Amino acid sequence: MKRKTFLKLLGAGTIGGFVKLLLPWYQEGTEDGYFTSLKRAYVYVSEQTGIHNQDVILVDGQTQKLFLLGVDNNEVTIVREYTISTSRNGFGSTPNSYKTPTGVHVIDRKIGDGQPLGAVFIGRVPTGEIATIIPTERHNEEGLITTRILWLDGKEEHNRTSKRRFIYIHGTQLEGNIGRPISTGCVNMKNKDIIELFALVQQGTRVAIYPSISELFPSE
Repeated sequence: MKRKTFLKLLGAGTIGGFVKLLLPWYQEGTEDGYFTSLKRAYVYVSEQTGIHNQDVILVDGQTQKLFLLGVDNNEVTIVREYTISTSRNGFGSTPNSYKTPTGVHVIDRKIGDGQPLGAVFIGRVPTGEIATIIPTERHNEEGLITTRILWLDGKEEHNRTSKRRFIYIHGTQLEGNIGRPISTGCVNMKNKDIIELFALVQQGTRVAIYPSISELFPSE
């Protein structure tokens, strides 16, 4: 996938370690306005964590998209873009709500390296079963945790429950449901996509989840 550049950095090492940014410079059309919203979300996460010029995963509930953002040649780019599924119950951090938590997280553990596509996990342990991938929509079938797991740990006061709620980014056999909010709290991905993402990120990579990036970080 060709990288899409939508933000230029003017350098780190400024007051408080904050990165100076070239304000929106490429905004012709709706798509580019959305890139500006992604940029502002990236800046916010950098401010919140005090970490700049490193990869960030952004999850947008409105579009059901996951973006891996990185810095290349002093520019923030979209490294990868995936279609995902968040919770059918909406967003929130209350235990037993089966909602997808919002805010800034980090990847606390990476689980499943080397497992085959479709490998089923129970309690984060591979069972030896290989799930049959279902490419069509299924409404009454239980989703499995398959292929890879990225276990998230919340870093804001309101999402400190995420790790003990077992909130993951993971594969599912119900690939036909991807693109609609139908999970039970986790961020579900297609199996080939989670294999690729798993290889691109590290323990400690920041993950920010928002119900609507364009509304929280408007382009204008």
